[in-house]
Amino acid sequence: MIFISAFAQNNMNEPKNKLVVHADAGKNTISRHIYGQFSEHLGRGIYEGFWVGENSPLPNTRGIRNDVIAALKNIKVPNLRWPGGCFADEYHWRDGIGPREQRPTMINTHWGGVTEDNSFGTHEFFDLCEQLDTEPYICGNVGSGTVDEMSKWVEYITFDGKSPMADLRRKNGRDKPWKIKYWGVGNENWGCGGNMTPEYYADLYKRYATYSRNYGDNHLFKVAGGAGGGDFNWTEVMMKKVYRSQMSGLSLHHYVVDGTWQKKKSATQFDESEYFDLPSELKTEDYEHNGRKIPALDVSSSKAQDGSINISIVNVHPEKNIALECEVRGIKAPRVSGKILTASKLNSHNTFDQPDNVKIADFNRASLRNNLLNVVVPAKSVVVLQVK
Repeated sequence: MIFISAFAQNNMNEPKNKLVVHADAGKNTISRHIYGQFSEHLGRGIYEGFWVGENSPLPNTRGIRNDVIAALKNIKVPNLRWPGGCFADEYHWRDGIGPREQRPTMINTHWGGVTEDNSFGTHEFFDLCEQLDTEPYICGNVGSGTVDEMSKWVEYITFDGKSPMADLRRKNGRDKPWKIKYWGVGNENWGCGGNMTPEYYADLYKRYATYSRNYGDNHLFKVAGGAGGGDFNWTEVMMKKVYRSQMSGLSLHHYVVDGTWQKKKSATQFDESEYFDLPSELKTEDYEHNGRKIPALDVSSSKAQDGSINISIVNVHPEKNIALECEVRGIKAPRVSGKILTASKLNSHNTFDQPDNVKIADFNRASLRNNLLNVVVPAKSVVVLQVK
């Protein structure tokens, strides 16, 4: 990650909006895994989404939809988390192995009360990850599962020797174990994962994590269920009671709702007043609406392995194009190219009938000379510039 500074100038001789990118000052690496994807048994996300079965008229590979694989490979998914979500803490992995016609059905009580036949299970999930060339991330059942159940799932997946679970895996058609790094020990245990207190979950986590063992050269990165929203007490308890013992990571949960679950807002039907809700620290030209102000521009920057600088700029103003001057320091930057994401309306979105309402296009309103970059950022847009 690269250090950047952005500021609004009061001097009349200076540009109103200016950004300085210190291209030679970055020390930290942005992990690609923060862009991981989430696959939960929610709606048709799994059944009919990923999974249609080998006999489906939809083109598939061993029951997994080819079009979904193609779409996700295109965005280079770094990891895929399964089976939930709230669903994870009522999922029992042994129901999803063995001959599919013999697998028991279950009721998905969290999402719609639908009956699922468990035809998509452990083997199918790892097949999906292999087709996507992505790292699997499994979230184990703490809410309604047992320590023994989770322990044996790890053994089933990762043990290469002779044991009851490894032999069961071989019986079900997989000789060699899979590799898995990311292992969630429960999920949202303050809510749908058991309605626990942080003190109780912390103790329970350590117990479950103890028996989620490393087999051979497979080492688990164990992730504890983090707080929901701004529950700082949950985080503090977890860090005090569990950190440095059995916890490699802490998952954080944030939901864009207005105060309560009953006041959810639409993802597609909104207006510019909602900009003034998720706060910002960046100081640039202001965007004002109904007497309230927020910075009109937001910027981040990073350096790729090939030395190129990537600058992402968001203009939240729904009507005004904004000029930005950017000084790139620390490298010689001879040229710039860019992409833009915007649409005709603030709340434009894609549908199956209109899939191109919002799409990425080439951007040519940036110029670079003597390491000074000038760009006009269109209203309601995201612009990504590559300087190299």
